[in-house]
Amino acid sequence: MSKDSDSNTTPCLRRRVLQASAAGLLTGTAISVGSTPISAQENETDADDEAAGNETETNDEEEKEADEGEEEADEEEEESTTCDGSPSMSRTSVTTPNSRITTEDPAVVEANFRPDQMIPDECTIMVDLEFSFTDAGFQWGGGAEWDQATSDLVVGTFEVRPGEIRDIRAELHTQGAEAGDSVTVVADYELWFEGNPEESVQQSGIRHTVEVEDPNPAPEEQEDDDEITAESVPGFGVPGALAGIGGAAYVLKSRLIGGSE
Repeated sequence: MSKDSDSNTTPCLRRRVLQASAAGLLTGTAISVGSTPISAQENETDADDEAAGNETETNDEEEKEADEGEEEADEEEEESTTCDGSPSMSRTSVTTPNSRITTEDPAVVEANFRPDQMIPDECTIMVDLEFSFTDAGFQWGGGAEWDQATSDLVVGTFEVRPGEIRDIRAELHTQGAEAGDSVTVVADYELWFEGNPEESVQQSGIRHTVEVEDPNPAPEEQEDDDEITAESVPGFGVPGALAGIGGAAYVLKSRLIGGSE
């Protein structure tokens, strides 16, 4: 082979080797460059997923805390507002079922309380009730359990539950009053939710007149009168004393006679 052909062949081989080497370098570079973004993308995806998960958990916790806060606020609001204000009643009245005093029966004064149906069951209503009169010759006796009771005044505090009708009564007897006399009874009351007396509702000056048909003293006074009458009958003790003396003399005489025999 001639030198010209060798010189022509050598550059061709060099070019092929260089092209192959360049192609290999380019391919390696491409592979290297191409692999880096994929790995980075996976890392970014994992980070995004983790961030999204953390954000979801955070949102769930925040929503849960918010719900719990709302529930607590609702409970507090319900506790604070359920039994606030003045009690609303479907019925409040003061009556005299028996407005005449007779030998058989005393007069009766009665107060009736019924809470509104919309009041919750846990709201107890307190009633401060007073019956009084200023006329002489009369006396309270019997009826409800009163906190304070005198001849002309009875006072008591009572509980009324929702759904309940509470009747509170007092009996009025004579204490010296005679047939044809009369007395004016005055009723005052105050209502409030238990634990909240500052927001009460009051009613005063309810008047009812009671007539005396026949005297009817209170039971204790009747017993006292019977004892006094028995002891104060003129001559009641004298015959008894004489009878006792006579009996003792008879016993003594019998013993003397028996001893002499």
